[in-house]
Amino acid sequence: MEKSRTLLHKSSEKSLLDQHPSSLRGSHRIRYQRSQDWDFYLDASSPRVARQHVDVSLILPHYRARNQPLDHRLGMFIAGSNGGDLKVKICRQFSSRTPFHLTVHAPSSKSDVTLYLPSDFKGRIVLSSSTSTSPSPPTLSAGFTNHILRNAIIHSRSTTSPPHPDFNFQPESDCYHSKGYDDEVRVELNGGGNVKLRMWDVTTGEVEKKGKEVWKKMFGGSGKCCGGCGAGITPGARRPGGEWDFLLDD
Repeated sequence: MEKSRTLLHKSSEKSLLDQHPSSLRGSHRIRYQRSQDWDFYLDASSPRVARQHVDVSLILPHYRARNQPLDHRLGMFIAGSNGGDLKVKICRQFSSRTPFHLTVHAPSSKSDVTLYLPSDFKGRIVLSSSTSTSPSPPTLSAGFTNHILRNAIIHSRSTTSPPHPDFNFQPESDCYHSKGYDDEVRVELNGGGNVKLRMWDVTTGEVEKKGKEVWKKMFGGSGKCCGGCGAGITPGARRPGGEWDFLLDD
């Protein structure tokens, strides 16, 4: 079942933060939740946790649950705190490519979002802003550029303006999913927050090694990616963030 992607999402599930206040940090194993709108739901927008940073690792299962529909993508929703940054790692195993949908909401204009996506990611990334200005292009790490960018379709838009010209914009279609581009990430910004896209290496089970990936990027040693070669960006389209963003430190 397709997940609701709006900011005004109302879940019948009690907030994970209410159950476990320490859930703003650490690892969480994601399991199919048959009776819930989301398989993982973390809302840190409560005033009592203002300016708290979110730093979580979401571990996807390597198997499909017994009652999980074949076309179900594990849905995860995370809302940050007012004034706090968000760092989210999507951890997927090399042996099993579990498709997912992730929505991240940054309620503050001062909140930066850092996402570590699996190196076999194939799908779309949508950056949206509640203001009249489209979000700035994301900063891409060397690992993301080497392994994910070719398999990612990136959109940037505001709720009141046309898509950002630096991004390849394509309407969603059945062809999009039939080619295996079944991962999806949506980042909802409230103003001028920055977005950084990094890589989670599914072969090593850890975040990218910056030095190794920088050398690959500089000397063109990234002819293959863990998820196979796709056509994520239309030939001739400009790639967001420039060619040297991977040299920037966090």
